[in-house]
Amino acid sequence: MDYDALESNVGNTLKESYAGMPVEVAGVDCQRIDDPMPHDTFTCLADIGAPDKVRVEVTVTAINDYKVDYETVDVVFDLADTVDVLQREISDFAETRITVDCGEGIIVVAVGDTFVCRATEPVEDESADIVVTAKNAQGDVSWEVVE
Repeated sequence: MDYDALESNVGNTLKESYAGMPVEVAGVDCQRIDDPMPHDTFTCLADIGAPDKVRVEVTVTAINDYKVDYETVDVVFDLADTVDVLQREISDFAETRITVDCGEGIIVVAVGDTFVCRATEPVEDESADIVVTAKNAQGDVSWEVVE
């Protein structure tokens, strides 16, 4: 298997996926398997300049020409964009203006995992934690108010 070509392909796919985000795919490193067979799986790690790396799961589909399928198992969030989306959704839900603080920068979250933001209703000065769940690799989220 040409792991160098695989790492390059994964990197290019991620670069396309993260276009418009303040993320730079600096490199991809894949596990090396001797004589991979169909249905074998392994993980590649992509360095995007965040504290955590993005995991990509690779499945071998054919051995003759080493065909593979791969998908990310982590979601990259630009917290500035996430705040904008959450403020809009939570304000619509609450029928009043809500401010949201998720911190700054980029975070990497496994699909199904959560992170916490803080929502504040400025007039009444009431706040609550918002638990945000990464629903899929495309970046869809669900959120829940925790009081």
